[in-house]
Amino acid sequence: MMNAVIYTRDNEEYSVIKRLLGGEADISEIHRAVLDGHGHYAVRYDIAIIAIDGAEGMEIMLEVSDRYPDTQIIWITEDKNFAGMAMRRHICGFIPRPYSADTVSAAVREAARMSDKNTTWHFGRKRV
Repeated sequence: MMNAVIYTRDNEEYSVIKRLLGGEADISEIHRAVLDGHGHYAVRYDIAIIAIDGAEGMEIMLEVSDRYPDTQIIWITEDKNFAGMAMRRHICGFIPRPYSADTVSAAVREAARMSDKNTTWHFGRKRV
């Protein structure tokens, strides 16, 4: 079973993405990230969907990818100029706004597939 986090300020967008996550992957827990400016990154997630535009979205993507390189990140943003940064970080999906449910669903399926392949070693034990 996997867990996921969604970074968004929009309640409707959160509901749509949460529904898509639940329908496309074997995810036991879906959380909504706290966006209060204090950077809450203590929990490792299998999949992170960052639906935040501009530099703030980039900062979140960089922080999550630095702390948890095996987390599959999907970044949704209105700024297509960040695509190069996303590719350099090898994130799982970069989705420009406006986006369709099919595009997000396909990215979630790919993230789940990639997450199943990745394992991390912690204190001599394989984490799956």
